[in-house]
Amino acid sequence: MVKHRHIYLLAVILATCVFVFGLLLGNYVASVKLKEFKETEERYLVELLAFEVAHRIFSKNICEFNVEDFFERKVELGRMLTNLEKRFGKEKPEIIAKKEIYELVEINLWNYLKEYKEKCGGNYSIVLFFYTNKKHDPKGSVDGCEDQGKILDQVVYEHNVLHKGMPVYVFSFDVNSKNSATRSIIKAYNITSVPALVINDIVYGYSLKEKINSILESGTSTK
Repeated sequence: MVKHRHIYLLAVILATCVFVFGLLLGNYVASVKLKEFKETEERYLVELLAFEVAHRIFSKNICEFNVEDFFERKVELGRMLTNLEKRFGKEKPEIIAKKEIYELVEINLWNYLKEYKEKCGGNYSIVLFFYTNKKHDPKGSVDGCEDQGKILDQVVYEHNVLHKGMPVYVFSFDVNSKNSATRSIIKAYNITSVPALVINDIVYGYSLKEKINSILESGTSTK
């Protein structure tokens, strides 16, 4: 009986050690990801600022702007942010702060894309996606927003990877963001419920893939 108790006690100790080790390892990996995101984010912001300075001071031609390269970096930042949200939670203050900086990166790049399209004849579509992460949000459904995000991922994959249409650049914004720049965009487009899409400056509600593709192909459509 005493031997069995020792074995049981040893098993409990080992299980506890494994649990604690796993917890510490998970936190370490998460902190590394957070640090990596911060460093990548800072490099990206520096590059955007450098381009801004060169463009404004030295009259750098906007048509030399590498749209695809900068958007890919934005996408990578987005992936890292998504991983952090899964690890720490979407409502954690540190993650919300990171997301608001990410939104500034998006807004900056969005403005460049609009200018590039107007002055250089860029052949692509711009989509703004407004969503919520809050459960029981009076502004809209979390599940509906997640579903809309998956639909947009399919559209982007078909257009940008399979080349079934012109490139599509998507910028996502939390409708509850405290970022004043994001709030200005929400107000400008009068976004009161989500999910909401702004496709080439026209506002739409929840849309299936077929409708989105139809809008992108036609260039304009009714709401």
